[in-house]
Amino acid sequence: MTKQVDNDAIRAALTAPGAPFEMTTIEIDGTPCRIFGNCPQTLPELYRQAERFAQRVFTVENDQHHTFEEVFKKAQQLAQALTRRFGVHKGQRVAIVMQNSTEWIIAFLAVTAAGAVAVLVNSRGAPTELDRAIGDTDCSLIIADAKRAQRLQAADGASQRLARIVLTDDAQQLRSSKDSSFDELIRGWESAGRLSCAPVDGADIALMMFTSGTTGFAKGVMLTQRSVLAGLSGTTFGAALSFAKFQALAGPEAATAFATRQAVSLIVAPMFHVSGCHNGVLAALSSGGKLVILNRWNPEDALRLIGAEGVQSISAVPSMLWDLLRSPDFHKHDLSSLAVVGTGGAFFPPNLLRDVHKVLPHVVFATGYGMTETNGSVCSVSGEDFFARPESVGKILPIADVKVIDEDGRDLPAGAQGEIVVRGALLMSGYFGLPADSAATFKHGWMHTGDIGRFDDQGYLYITDRKKLMIISGGENIYCAEVERALVEHPGVREVLAIGLPDSRLGEVPIAVVVPQPGHVLDADELRAHTEKLLAAYKVPQAFYFRPEALPRTPSDKIDRVGVTREILAEHRAAARDSIEA
Repeated sequence: MTKQVDNDAIRAALTAPGAPFEMTTIEIDGTPCRIFGNCPQTLPELYRQAERFAQRVFTVENDQHHTFEEVFKKAQQLAQALTRRFGVHKGQRVAIVMQNSTEWIIAFLAVTAAGAVAVLVNSRGAPTELDRAIGDTDCSLIIADAKRAQRLQAADGASQRLARIVLTDDAQQLRSSKDSSFDELIRGWESAGRLSCAPVDGADIALMMFTSGTTGFAKGVMLTQRSVLAGLSGTTFGAALSFAKFQALAGPEAATAFATRQAVSLIVAPMFHVSGCHNGVLAALSSGGKLVILNRWNPEDALRLIGAEGVQSISAVPSMLWDLLRSPDFHKHDLSSLAVVGTGGAFFPPNLLRDVHKVLPHVVFATGYGMTETNGSVCSVSGEDFFARPESVGKILPIADVKVIDEDGRDLPAGAQGEIVVRGALLMSGYFGLPADSAATFKHGWMHTGDIGRFDDQGYLYITDRKKLMIISGGENIYCAEVERALVEHPGVREVLAIGLPDSRLGEVPIAVVVPQPGHVLDADELRAHTEKLLAAYKVPQAFYFRPEALPRTPSDKIDRVGVTREILAEHRAAARDSIEA
């Protein structure tokens, strides 16, 4: 970066009295929590504010443009069907099982406007994963696209008894008396009125997302109206910081031109994640921005859309940025509109940061740290700060309290490593149906993240380890337990250990160390086919290491995960050296 930007001055200006992010304090369950007082506190408030953008383009998908007014009217039409035909009411749980699309947004708006809880199911899940997520959260209705409806049909589980609204062109896919057509329900939307919202309170559950549990099963994270909007305000504050830095670096003329244009974002993150829902959909509702929807990741399509639609920001995991840089189409498109590239969910390699900055010198890069349970980031770093500290996840946002503690719960000083704990209005209320897990996560008002980190003497946070056994592959969290649970269901598997191997593109990839049952001969293809039936494709091990005897144990008779991991990494490095020498 050629210019220095005073980050503390920008923060102070954004949060000063009368500024867009003026601070105020509220009390939640006896705990004082800071929030941005000028930001909406519930989804209905957000929707009311977004009505002023009626004539703007809201979404672009498959070269089709849809205005805010069109999307809101379709949502109103669907919301009326939910309440009148299906009896959906406040607090009821409705599953949304769809890939990224304008219809996903319409379904989300309709469900939440009706006061119901939008249960955002991982659309990449295997049939049994989808069925279990819906059953574990006690949903009463499913809104699905055709592909996900087929997967649920294949699961042949408890979700079969539920009514469904299906987005499909094939009427034969609809079960008579149980299924309704999405398109039929929104027919006549042109004459619909404004989006009517049921009254809600800040403490009401607004939506549920899923996080993988250490037991191997996904847990429903309950997010209140207040916490969702607090998380969104943190997202918009971080974006404001990044864009302020871009404007300072670009100069007054470019800054003025930029400020007068509609914000345009390319959304590639799944909408069932915080990165897609909060940072994409809700952020666009907040700013009146245009969302360019890429249903399936393709670097050539992404580059074309950035140039054609004047995309200003994109949130992508490092593997996607590698794909863009290596694409033969990289220099074929005008990328001058791009101002901010946000990344999270995986470690950002310093060499990637350097390489992408060489070809996009005008772009501000940003990252942060957060989780589903915190409604997104609790800290962020961007611009020259990111270049100076590429291994840091940034400074704490004004609306969050974060500290590092030892095993006895005592605060640790800068430089010392310990567990990261978080407090604030942006926290979840707990895990659905799992009071013991919820109680174990919250202690004295602080949420224990399970991540290990440290602060430096300037207040920047660094993530140094994971207390939980988890693999992060292409920005997706994969718990070792869920992979191991799927594999031990195979009758020929006696023992299994899942670990992550380093990968230059995805960061890590899952692999499995397997001990067969006596008398069984296993091969990788057989186990891969078995696992694909139970897990999403990105969770399926990319390699299998077979061991003839029981895995080594610790003194407490548990598998020596550290020792086995060290052994496999050594084998992996040796194989890589041999391939290079060959």
